[in-house]
Amino acid sequence: MNSVGRARRMLRIPLAAWPALDLSGFEEGIRTDVMNRSAALRLYEQGTALSTIERTTGLRRQQLSRLLQRCQTVAPDGRIYGHRALLPGLRIKPYTRTAPVIHVRGDGSAGYAGAFTNLLEQHPGLEKFILDEYLPSTQKRKEQHARISIENLHGKVITWLKERGLTDFQWPLNTQNEGLESLRRYCNTLLHSHEMRWMKARAGANAAMRNTIGRGVHPVFTPLRPFTAAQLDFHKIDAASVITITNSFGVDIDVPLPRWHIGLLFEERLELILGVIIALEKTPSSDSVLETIECALVPLAAQVTGCGLAIGMNGKVFPNQILEQLRAQGFSILRMDNGWSNTAIDVIDNLIDVIGCAVNFGPVRAWWSRDGIERVFGQMTRAAMQCSPSTYGSGPTDTQRNNPEKTAVRLQIRLSDLVRALEAVIVKHYSDRTEALSMGAPLPSLVATMNSPNGLFLRAPIPDADRDVPGEGNLVLYKTIRSVIRGNRKKGVRPYVKVGRWRYTNPRIASDYSLIGSSLNCYCSIRDARLVRAISLSSGEDFGRLVPPNRWAHTQMSFRMRALTYRNGAPMRRKERRSIRAHEWLPPERGGGTGQDTVASDKPTKDEALALAQRESRKTHSEPTETQPTPAPLQEPDPSSRAPLAGIGLFNLDTLVQIGQVHREE
Repeated sequence: MNSVGRARRMLRIPLAAWPALDLSGFEEGIRTDVMNRSAALRLYEQGTALSTIERTTGLRRQQLSRLLQRCQTVAPDGRIYGHRALLPGLRIKPYTRTAPVIHVRGDGSAGYAGAFTNLLEQHPGLEKFILDEYLPSTQKRKEQHARISIENLHGKVITWLKERGLTDFQWPLNTQNEGLESLRRYCNTLLHSHEMRWMKARAGANAAMRNTIGRGVHPVFTPLRPFTAAQLDFHKIDAASVITITNSFGVDIDVPLPRWHIGLLFEERLELILGVIIALEKTPSSDSVLETIECALVPLAAQVTGCGLAIGMNGKVFPNQILEQLRAQGFSILRMDNGWSNTAIDVIDNLIDVIGCAVNFGPVRAWWSRDGIERVFGQMTRAAMQCSPSTYGSGPTDTQRNNPEKTAVRLQIRLSDLVRALEAVIVKHYSDRTEALSMGAPLPSLVATMNSPNGLFLRAPIPDADRDVPGEGNLVLYKTIRSVIRGNRKKGVRPYVKVGRWRYTNPRIASDYSLIGSSLNCYCSIRDARLVRAISLSSGEDFGRLVPPNRWAHTQMSFRMRALTYRNGAPMRRKERRSIRAHEWLPPERGGGTGQDTVASDKPTKDEALALAQRESRKTHSEPTETQPTPAPLQEPDPSSRAPLAGIGLFNLDTLVQIGQVHREE
């Protein structure tokens, strides 16, 4: 009884918790042996005497004890072997060679099982040397191979062993291939013992990141209703382009860019496109991120007059424009990568304080984890002409780099055409049936879910996001700009705040000269530069909404588009100023009529203009005689090429002449 009690203590884990084994694919003899061993273990668990187990199954006490020890050994997958250890011939421990390696010169390389393991035990530093050479974490030396081959690694291993006293009569130098195949098999096993390090060193960083997908475990979070989780990402259009923007006055402004981006906010459950912007920037900014998110919150009115046409102005494109119930609809989780623009303070403050959603940061360029959004990016890229011949490629030596500056001039794109192309992609996406929705389309699926009582749609508007107070505007997402109240009481310049080249003020600020020099926190709307709210940093006083310049009171323009317009319009202005030939309107000789030639400046002085007007007046009132020499004519452009209007010409010379005539008549 005591022996039975001691044996019972060997069963530490119940048989019901052991990993099962499917015997349908094994031969009859193997199935019989495994079933006999499994029956012996069940009898043991039930408390049957060992003698009875031996008579029934033929397994003695020592064999039963060995089976229990094998079955409860931890396997490489983290579980115990369980019933898998009942298979005949299964090795659960690595082989350890005890016999010495005896080799006769001229023999092959067979019969040396376990010799490489013994070699690693005899030379403790060999394993680390192989890991550093075959799976380098960082490239420490210039001559170090990024991905060394097995043959080159074998040569380094042999040199390393010889430096530590290995002779030609010891294994592996006394074999035909000198242990090359043993080293190859050992390197293959490193994938199991050092998986992530193997992926980074042998397959690359992208493969290592992609290897984290598809582990066979259930996700931590799965969205079950619409607007639970959304994804935000930017796609780079690697095509050098000149994009033409039409401002609110109808004048075109060219924006040359080596590359630009498309921002997309994508709903995960029904694959809805919530917001899209065209970011005319080499690198997306925090303004672009917030503008993309605000597209999903506040619908853009189609009748708004704006500078830089935005997606959604031509008609109802986004869900919150099509369905009134989705106005200011929020979401619970936002997934995006940890790029600089996504982790900006303004972005995080708006997401947490205004929307109140959780933020999940993922790795950069991990497109395999966002299959839905990448499919939409593929459609938009084809519409946005990534296949254009104008590209900078990956670098100066890239074969795709084919004179991008010259080609970009030919590839001149109007922003309005680009907007219409992307709007067509969005509308088509809403009506396309997909397998992810059981052959349903995204927008009809959303409408059906909202109309169904069991559709799990939850109306969750963001507080104050759909509030529209007349005269106040709707400040939802904002960017914070620190500014100073300016003004000059001696010159009568009332206090104002300058934000992005515009002067803002209101009755409270304009009437108090003591505020000059005070610091403010200006909370500026992302999509409308007219909406700015100011709060004092020193006293915390809320000055309310600031009034923009009257010229822009009826023009909606984002801060990003306003900066883009000024930044690209300034070079065009400089080029046009250089093309004006002002010296052609002046006489060829200067210096007070002394005949001394001087270098003409591009901008004449006031004295020169007055002298020119006086000479022109004298020429008009004096009557030339036969003996009186005719004054030299002014070198001016052909008058017929100019419009016959008074006051035309540099410094309004025609008007000055008329004034001189009136003076003499009086």
